[in-house]
Amino acid sequence: MSEVEGKYSMSRLRLKAVIPVITLGLCLLPGRASAAAITGTFGIDGYIVVTDTTMTFFLNQGGPANEATIFSASTNYMPFLGDVIGIQPLDISTETVGGGTYSVPFITIPMAVPVEQLNITNIAAGVDPSTDCTLAPAVGQTCTPNIPGGSPFNLANITDSTPGQGGISTNFDASFGGTVAGSTDVWSGTFSGTVDGESFQQLIAQAGSAGGAATTYSGTFEVTVSAATPEPSTLPLMCGGGLFLLAGFFIRKRSLPE
Repeated sequence: MSEVEGKYSMSRLRLKAVIPVITLGLCLLPGRASAAAITGTFGIDGYIVVTDTTMTFFLNQGGPANEATIFSASTNYMPFLGDVIGIQPLDISTETVGGGTYSVPFITIPMAVPVEQLNITNIAAGVDPSTDCTLAPAVGQTCTPNIPGGSPFNLANITDSTPGQGGISTNFDASFGGTVAGSTDVWSGTFSGTVDGESFQQLIAQAGSAGGAATTYSGTFEVTVSAATPEPSTLPLMCGGGLFLLAGFFIRKRSLPE
């Protein structure tokens, strides 16, 4: 055997020794972190204070700010039923409907492993007209306030639910959406509630005052796997390629005479 052939044979031996190690390392590397994201639905409730430019969430009336309670849950969120989660305030002057610079994260579920954070990427604009907003209160009126930056609220004057009152109450709702931090999964949510004994004209006036309009609320959120097909992970492809290459070496070794 010549010196060149000897060096070639040694190089092949070294390569054969290295390929199994590299292949094993690639196959043992973890996959996408997003695989651990929790999906399903959960409901939260608490107390909200709304001004012309802000929404601040409280655990309850007089309770701590930036907190809410999970009061309903589908299977995956059931272990967190009754737990307190984090929810950040929104500044409507910058976190405008349809786009803007949003609080990150908006909702944090600290009990999840890993911690699940819902980043808000969209505040849907209210769909009701603003023509009724300044009229004298009457049952059946609807309103999305006309404010700078837009309003996410759909307001409706309804008959007061308190027996014998005969007055007006307000239904409200607002919709939000975004992504789950560290994954391609998405979420959507709706806040809603009823303010008994007050028309939306009264609430709009309160929102423009120093204290803001305050009431209890509930919110329903759904976290789903993104409809967009994610790109295949390169690690499984590299792992498979390494296995094919490794098999080729052994097949060639068996088919060629020594």
